[in-house]
Parts: sequence; structure tokens; C-alpha cells
Amino acid sequence: MQNDGKIATARAPGVVKLFGEHAVVYGKTALAMGVDRYATVSASASNGSSLKAELRDFDKKFELSENEIYRAYGRYCGSHYIAGFVIDAMRDYEIDKLAVPFAVLAGRLCEMGISINRKVSVESGIPLQKGYASSAAISTAFVLSMLGKNADSIEPADIIDMARDGDRILHENKGAGLIDVSTSYYGSFVSFSMGTGIKQEKVDSIISVVVIDTGPKLPTSVTVGGVSKRYKENRDETSRILDKIDECSKNGIEALKDKDLKTLGMLMYENHKLLKQLGVSSEKLDSAVELAMKNGAYGAKLSGGGGGGIAIAVAEDPEELKDKLSDAGLSVDIVKTAARSAEAFS
Repeated sequence: MQNDGKIATARAPGVVKLFGEHAVVYGKTALAMGVDRYATVSASASNGSSLKAELRDFDKKFELSENEIYRAYGRYCGSHYIAGFVIDAMRDYEIDKLAVPFAVLAGRLCEMGISINRKVSVESGIPLQKGYASSAAISTAFVLSMLGKNADSIEPADIIDMARDGDRILHENKGAGLIDVSTSYYGSFVSFSMGTGIKQEKVDSIISVVVIDTGPKLPTSVTVGGVSKRYKENRDETSRILDKIDECSKNGIEALKDKDLKTLGMLMYENHKLLKQLGVSSEKLDSAVELAMKNGAYGAKLSGGGGGGIAIAVAEDPEELKDKLSDAGLSVDIVKTAARSAEAFS
């Protein structure tokens, strides 16, 4: 199984979480939406036996030999502690942390018989490190660009699992990336629970979401750890909150299918208040959510791991809400549902 040497370009959408953050870790339902902001990766044949990559948004370039890629991938597969593996890889191969996921992804492709003798250009139209799952989109687009036409013969679940290695490394968690990568791969609306697995929701509407940037966010591992501590210390009360978040998620999916934006917003706001009780919000997130509500939003909530990052809101007139929030000094954008899935093209 080899690429044919032609240039292959792939793009994959960013993601926002509509419902269920943190609760999903405890078996509850989460809902995510692909958005119309895309990561794009172009791969072309290269001389020699190496992967040459340019990460344009970070102004970084790196080159990894086939031998280094094989060794890095082998060590990753045998590692029980991802953070330690990343530190070792950076030291031994003298590469930036951002290069480590690409080394592992390339190693997995090598194992499948895919040539990694490529020049790769990575560019993201997704705000980075803001809660849009930019790393999931970049990993998905990278894998699809490297696979080229071979992607058609590979099961989606296998492509998703492959791309998840990028998120596993960046988030230093072997369970990372399932919802983000799946949503980036399929686009539109994707739900997940441990009981049902990944599910493409049959929602035929495209919605606009107002996104408010509240500034830097805590690492997701920190907020997840905080909820875990709370769960251990007060299981009954925490379980009650998680059950209510689950209700918001399930009812939110039905509201989307019914094209009931008012109910969707109401449930989003309720979800935010519950996440606040879990301790994963922040003063700036709470302020942004309340300001959106005061300015006519049907609902608003934090999106993602929390502890900073983005809040999202839905409203009858998204542009009007954006203008009001911008006038209040907030950094605001509007995104729409990515109706199309991730795709590769020549």
C-alpha cells in the first residue's frame, strides 16, 4: 500500500462542544459540532527517506528520518507514560514537542506500508489552543493527506484511531481525542457515550454559534483532575450533577433535531451552570456567559475543558449578539455547522 507520489491535500474542520463536557468521562452523553474553520495539510513526494514538515502557524520546520520515525513509534507503542515518552523523544531526536505527534503518526503509517518520504505543509484556519480542537483537525487532515487515495480502502474507525494518536500525545492521555477526532472526521453533529459509542446524529439543520474568546485556558488534564477529585470526595453530589448534564445532552440532541433553538439555548445555559458547580468554569467564562444572556442569547455555556478558553452562545440574531458583545470589549466570532466531513483531494 503506497501513495502514488502526487500532491494530496486534505482538510478537516474544527470542533466545539455543545453538551456533556466532563460528564462524558463518567459514562454520560456528550455532543459536539464540526465548525466551518479548517486545518489544511498538503503532502507531496520528496527525495530521500524522511518526513519534512512545515508548521506554518507556529513558524516551525522539522525533518525526521525514517529510522527516527520507526524508533519513535516503537517507543510510543511500548510506553505506559506518554508524558515521559514525549520528553525522551524531544531529547533523543532534538525536536520540538509539536513534532512528536507527527513522528508517531508517520510511524503508524509506515507500519501500514504508506511511504513517509513526503514534504508536508500544515496550516490551520482554526484558532489554536482556544478550545476548537485544532490538534484533532490537524491530525485528521495529516493522516488523510498522507494516505491519499488509500484512505478509501480503510475503515473510518481505523482512520479515526490513527489520527487520535496526535491528540493522545499532545494531551498526554491515551483516552484523548475520541470525540474531537470523530467529529472532525465526520463533520456535522456527533454524540458519544460509553454505552452507545460514537454516533453521527441525524440533524439536517445548520446552526450559527457565537464564540467568545475569554483568554488562555487551563490544560484539560487539570480540569479533568479537578472533577475526579470532587467525584472521589463527594460521589453522591457529583453524580447528581453529572446525571443532570446527561439530561441536558440528550434533550439538546432532540431540540436540534426539532430545530428548536430556544430550547437548545436554555439547555446550554443549564449545562453551563452545572459545569460551574463542578468547578471547571472561570470568572471570565461566567462573565461572558451572563453578558451573552443579558444581550438576548437564547443560551450560552463554556465549551471544552473549561478553566478559560471559549464560551459559545446561540441567538435569534447571531450578528446582533456578536456586535453587542464586541462593543462590550469581548473577542467574538461566529461559526457555523461544518456540514461536510473531512476530505482529501489532489
